[in-house]
Amino acid sequence: MVDKIRDLVIGMMIGAFFGMLHLQNIQASNVTSTKINNGSYIGTFYCTAYCTEKRAHICGTGTGTTSSGELVKPDVSIAINKELLPSIPYGSVVLIEDVGIRVVEDTGGGLATNQIDVAVDTHEHAESWDLVGDHKVYLLEVENE
Repeated sequence: MVDKIRDLVIGMMIGAFFGMLHLQNIQASNVTSTKINNGSYIGTFYCTAYCTEKRAHICGTGTGTTSSGELVKPDVSIAINKELLPSIPYGSVVLIEDVGIRVVEDTGGGLATNQIDVAVDTHEHAESWDLVGDHKVYLLEVENE
């Protein structure tokens, strides 16, 4: 019961905090200037990192293009399990606790359904990313301006 109340309070705080926030230049699919209206808790996800280096290796094909067709962007793009796309489609904006605001632009074949892979700049950074672990995730309601 305490967890449900805490999540409700956090959700209300996020809604109030982001109600007036404008994000500029996220440069993701259909999100260039966005007003965040509200957020809803969608669960706790295990977060890992992958790099945006343009060479084929463990992090990806190295083409620089995500499964949505967008260019992968460090500190913006995230990958989810493709089974989640019906409920969290490409272009969805999420707040990952302790990580920040990110955009669903990619899928990962090896990702669990409760896992998010966060794009970072280099392979070295992906391997040493210090935010690996469980994070609460909120799906944000956005309004393109």
